[in-house]
Amino acid sequence: MRSLIPNRIRSAWEWRIGRPWLLARSFTVCGSRRGALGRWGYLGYVGHRNYGDDALFNAITGQMMPGPDFEVADLPPFPRTLAARANALNDAVDLSRYTAMVVGGGTLIYRENYLDLAERSLKRGIPLLVAGTGVGDTEYWKAHLPDGVLDGVVRRWNDVLREAVLVGVRGPRSVAALHAMGIESATAIGDPALAVTMNVKLAPQRSDVIGINLGTHDPIWGEQGRVDREMVTFARGVIERGKRVRFLAMSPIDVEIGKRLGAAIDSPAYEIAWDPRKIESEIAGCDVVIGQRLHSVILAFAYGVPSLSLSYQPKCLDFLESVGFPECSVKTDDVTAARLNAWLAEIDAGWTDTSRRIVEKVRGFQAVQKEFGERALRLVGARIHPR
Repeated sequence: MRSLIPNRIRSAWEWRIGRPWLLARSFTVCGSRRGALGRWGYLGYVGHRNYGDDALFNAITGQMMPGPDFEVADLPPFPRTLAARANALNDAVDLSRYTAMVVGGGTLIYRENYLDLAERSLKRGIPLLVAGTGVGDTEYWKAHLPDGVLDGVVRRWNDVLREAVLVGVRGPRSVAALHAMGIESATAIGDPALAVTMNVKLAPQRSDVIGINLGTHDPIWGEQGRVDREMVTFARGVIERGKRVRFLAMSPIDVEIGKRLGAAIDSPAYEIAWDPRKIESEIAGCDVVIGQRLHSVILAFAYGVPSLSLSYQPKCLDFLESVGFPECSVKTDDVTAARLNAWLAEIDAGWTDTSRRIVEKVRGFQAVQKEFGERALRLVGARIHPR
């Protein structure tokens, strides 16, 4: 399968011989209308060896909003672990170079990581756009953060969003959360990673490959070790029935999990796909995908591949409800090999119809995202070149 990322985009991934997860940190996209719209900053977790986040950057800058020169405005670490360094990086970013700032994909709203830069952009009069960002579930995160921390972050984000030029978010849960806070301008435009196939003819085909993914950087419902053990049992069973199992690594953490699963499964029918240059084609070549990382599931949907989310926090349900497949979810504290097999049998019986419905949903969101991007370009262009 040919590469689906336009040549004009410098990928956030650089392959070096023997070091597949060493990444280049050169994230500038030269727009087709270079100079007319200036340079736009991008807020998102790009360049940290997480394929889902880098796919979001490519989708937003290459498919949704082609035209401006894009640049990742910041590469902060998680502030809870390296707060001083993150603040120093934020302070060092020269915002005067940007004519617009885009809050990119990922679940960034009500998280602290990029809030300071969003606030500073607005103070400088830089128009702020929210492009398919997820809204963190406050009840979920209150259980994982010190008392009182989240309340201040939520208030600050709400102030930012009230001043944003456009607020497009991932799904219905994100919209409901913002509407409850009085952010009535919020609309659901779907997860931006769906746009990776915007200009691609989709013709999903059946295969004997079952794609699986495990891994996360965040806390989960339940216990990861139990999820891993149930997945080993499931994988052994499908291999015994003549299928192949492809572990889809979306980050270095996943690679290590994939190796541990491989050692436990111990079969030549098990393989690990970890070349970031090929991961999308590896996903597209699966019959189904059962994934823990949200964007392993979203990218499967983008290619019309039926997928089951091992939902480890509410953001997974936000996406599945947005595309009308809430039944394609099992919470990580409810995962069993038997439940995975039951879902696989149900999908197998109606695979063609399920894939067709997925493609219809994806195409619908891609049309919404294209219109959103065109509107964003018009609004910012009118500010740069007022009549």
